[in-house]
Amino acid sequence: MVRIDLQANQVSIARFFDSVLGVDTLGRAWVLPPKGETISSWDGTTWNHYGYRQGWIRSAQLSTTPGARPQLLSDNHGNIWMATSLDIRRFDGKRWRVFNAAETGILLPYRAGIETVFSLAINPDGSQTWAASCDWGSNQPVGGGGLRRFDGQRWTNPGFPLENACITSIEIDLDGVVWVAAGTNFYSFHPIDETWSIHKPPQPEDLPSRYLYTRDVMITPDGGIWPLMTLVDRSGFVREVVRLRYLDNTWHETRRLPAIASQQLYLISGDEVWAFELNKVFRFLENDQWKLLANLDSRSTAQDPQGAIWLVTTDLEQPVLWKANP
Repeated sequence: MVRIDLQANQVSIARFFDSVLGVDTLGRAWVLPPKGETISSWDGTTWNHYGYRQGWIRSAQLSTTPGARPQLLSDNHGNIWMATSLDIRRFDGKRWRVFNAAETGILLPYRAGIETVFSLAINPDGSQTWAASCDWGSNQPVGGGGLRRFDGQRWTNPGFPLENACITSIEIDLDGVVWVAAGTNFYSFHPIDETWSIHKPPQPEDLPSRYLYTRDVMITPDGGIWPLMTLVDRSGFVREVVRLRYLDNTWHETRRLPAIASQQLYLISGDEVWAFELNKVFRFLENDQWKLLANLDSRSTAQDPQGAIWLVTTDLEQPVLWKANP
């Protein structure tokens, strides 16, 4: 791992074989070894290790299901949240706190061949943490353990309409409305009256799909919901990936991609949406079309707090770091 300090013009390098969970708001990279008996952070200079005495009381394993990605979230109180394949964990700056299934109320399958993937989200004001799960078997969703919210003291049931649903994504917009992707549909929770609404994406008529599930979602300030949907046929094989846009109670299909493709969206300058695919960069146009901006074979992308986009490409087997200032 390389850490670049642009202001000081310094480069720090750390070499390890562990899994990188992410980088927190303080610029610390968090790393988990294969057995998960400890967790470590690196700030570019110093390593800090946390084990049993610091609250890391159970070994942690990450899900290996296709598409599962570690989440490392920060709330307004300085806490860091993450999920393993069995529980949810919070770091207060000194110690870790492990919330097991009995505490959260999120049921685990405890069956051979079934893996659980958690989804996490935090309210914009930092008052609540939301969590849900999806259980996977043979690379397909087979159920879930429910949806819960944490108010700082305890976990409660927000009354989600479905029991044991596979929930693959939770996002919260600027108004505090919670958007939950469950199975083939989306559900929105309105915090003022605590009611739920259902939103059904269109089923593509030209593709005999058995079901859809959501890989990821982005919410834009104009109220747009951008889910990346995976279409699975009757044989259980992924056929295509579709990027949808839900705005003003209307669904729009904006782009189709091959089954193995990936797409990462970023919000630029407050109102522009850019898409990074395997070797191309696009900008979204209001007529549901995408404009090609560049041909770049990006290996990794990220956005900094100032809105600039950073990406790594490989040129003659050497990594190249790019910065885009829209």
